[in-house]
Amino acid sequence: MFAASSLLRLPFDPVTLSYVMALRGVKPRLPKEGFTYAELGCGTGERIVLLAACNPEGVFFGFDSNLEKLNIAAQKAEELGIQNITFSQANAAELKEAIDGGIIGSKSFNYLIYNEPDNPQQESVATLGELAKGLLQENGVFAYRYATYNAPNADELLFKSLTRHMLAEQPDKGEALAKEWRALCESYFAKHPAKAQEFDKALAEGKGFQWLRTASDGDTSTSKTLQVSQIFSGRDLTYLGSANLSANYMELSAPEISHKALEAKRLHPLYESLKDLATDTTQRIDLWGREKLQRIDNLIPLFSNFTFGVTEPAEQVARTATFQGKTISFDGPLYDGVISMASIMPITMGDLVHNDRLSEVDAVTILNTVQLLVACGILSPMRASFEGGIDLSNPKLVGSYNQSLRKMRADMQDYAFASVVTGRPVFFSGLGTLVLQNLDKGGMEGIAGFMSDDLMRLAQHPFLQPLNLNNPQRAAEEAYNQIEIMFQQSMVRWFSLGVIDTQKIA
Repeated sequence: MFAASSLLRLPFDPVTLSYVMALRGVKPRLPKEGFTYAELGCGTGERIVLLAACNPEGVFFGFDSNLEKLNIAAQKAEELGIQNITFSQANAAELKEAIDGGIIGSKSFNYLIYNEPDNPQQESVATLGELAKGLLQENGVFAYRYATYNAPNADELLFKSLTRHMLAEQPDKGEALAKEWRALCESYFAKHPAKAQEFDKALAEGKGFQWLRTASDGDTSTSKTLQVSQIFSGRDLTYLGSANLSANYMELSAPEISHKALEAKRLHPLYESLKDLATDTTQRIDLWGREKLQRIDNLIPLFSNFTFGVTEPAEQVARTATFQGKTISFDGPLYDGVISMASIMPITMGDLVHNDRLSEVDAVTILNTVQLLVACGILSPMRASFEGGIDLSNPKLVGSYNQSLRKMRADMQDYAFASVVTGRPVFFSGLGTLVLQNLDKGGMEGIAGFMSDDLMRLAQHPFLQPLNLNNPQRAAEEAYNQIEIMFQQSMVRWFSLGVIDTQKIA
């Protein structure tokens, strides 16, 4: 079992990628349909191995140029009992040669992933573009994570580059352009208050255009966003959006003062770069769809095969979200109805539409509510519903990956569990992991004894040290306390996410 990490939390799972397709009116793969998924530069394979455990209907392929890393990845998959994954040594150029030579069939994959910031060997954008065209099936998705600039002052480079371009494009617009630019660049100037003060003074004096000319002087270069757009755009690939779900909504990702100026540039060739500037984005996860894309006009069928749920305890589910200094409140009967249902177990659009509490709300309004909750991170799109039963007499961990916890001495760090319900990892605290481990080991009757032993073993941990758990009686008392808390908060959730014993999920 893997400790939780930022690498495992990246939104490269097939469910999220399919959800973004639906947001763009493209028919997503049905959640339980078979698929092929490849990651270029998979390294030692933790993320792709875990995704394979979460999506048993998929066939996964990990490619990397480093044979030593691939051997580690293959060993991990074997030890964890993950059989729907294969590892091969190749970089992007070698894969392209394999396609050209007929060694690998073209249009082999539904999903292709490349996470550039975590790869020591950088692939060229041109090669990646050709690879996406060659390897992806029609209606497939290429997910590409990259830095807009490989430099610590990425926002400065982007500001100078785009300012210079816009001044050259509209030299006669003068102060009107300067005022528009001030609004669009609100996020940039918020990070650079001295420059904001200078620019505002220049604007007040009618010298804003000249200030921009001076401020954009110096060496700069084109952002990778523009390079990717220029190389990928065409008849074979279409930009779908971002795997970071909130980034697909201007209202959530850009300051309100920037909206009008950004909206006016929506059809501009530099729009995505301009959006980077307006939203202070220095890393992107672009999704590109392989034509011919299957487009659907009717919204409801696009989302009808997803389930929606939460992975946090019900009492910890947020009822507000703050973006760009603006707080969104999720109070009221509609939000209460959706969140309360999804907090118990994953639900479908059909469950919501036919629920008595929401009988007077039309389907489109319910869908819009769900989409907003997903964009704000309250709900998550998922792969399946909970179709099992709850057996409290002898719960067991589900799946070979989760069962690897039986061989570990868990500690107080967070851990990543495989969930065939969510289709992506779910993360539990160290204490939650200990309770799950000991529940699996001792059942309802023996869990307290095993938990008490673990608390004594970890008594010197900074979090536990004040509790004096070296004392057997105190350790036993705290074991009962933690078990009661975890059971109250998480028992139903563990079952509904498919982490402990349920009936088989098809």
